[in-house]
Amino acid sequence: MEALLLSSSAKHGGKCVAGVSLDTGKLIRFVSEDRATMGALTDGDMRCADGHICGPGDVVVAPVIGPRPTAHQPENWLIDRRRYWKRLRTLMPTETAEYIPVTRPPMIFGTWDICLPEELYPDRSLELVEAENLVFVREPGKKPKVTFTYNGLEYRKMSMTDRDYYPAPDGVRIARAILLLSLPEDDYNGKYFKFVAKIVKVGE
Repeated sequence: MEALLLSSSAKHGGKCVAGVSLDTGKLIRFVSEDRATMGALTDGDMRCADGHICGPGDVVVAPVIGPRPTAHQPENWLIDRRRYWKRLRTLMPTETAEYIPVTRPPMIFGTWDICLPEELYPDRSLELVEAENLVFVREPGKKPKVTFTYNGLEYRKMSMTDRDYYPAPDGVRIARAILLLSLPEDDYNGKYFKFVAKIVKVGE
C-alpha cells in the first residue's frame, strides 16, 4: 500500500502509526498482531532495506496483509512484519499539509467534549481538522495537553501523543494547525478519550 505517514505517536510502549492512503485518499492506521500493545508498531516494523526507519512525512510503500477493522477502529490495516517497507520520498511540512484530506464536521467525533461514552462512539476513529489558537498546557510531572478552538468551540486540555511536542513549554501557542485526532480501541472508566496524535502547523 502506498501511503503518506502522518503520525508515529506513543501507544502502549510502541507506536501508533497513521496516515493517508494515496490509493484511496482515506485515513488509515497500520497495526501489528501484538495484542499486548493493542497492535502498536516498533521501529523494526517500519524499517527499510537501507536501514531507514519510516516516520511522519515519509511517502512509503507499506507491506500489508489486508484490512483488520475492529468494532471501534475500522481504519486498521495489518502489516506484514516479514517484509521491508519502502520509502519513496520525504515531504517538507508545508508539502505534507497539501496532501492532508481535512474534514469539517460540526464537532470533533460528534461531540463538544474531550471524551465520549460507548453509545456515542462514531463510525470512525481518525479525523483531520484545522484548528485555531492551539495552546500547550503543561502540569508538573505530566505530559503536555492542548487547548484549541475548532468551528467556534473550545476544546480544553485534550491529551496529546505527538512526541515532537512533548518538550513544549506551558503556554506556547500555535495560531493555526491541522490536527490528526484519534479515538482509542479501549475505554477508560467507561469513557473514550479523544487525543491529538499529530500537529501540523499551517502557514509556516
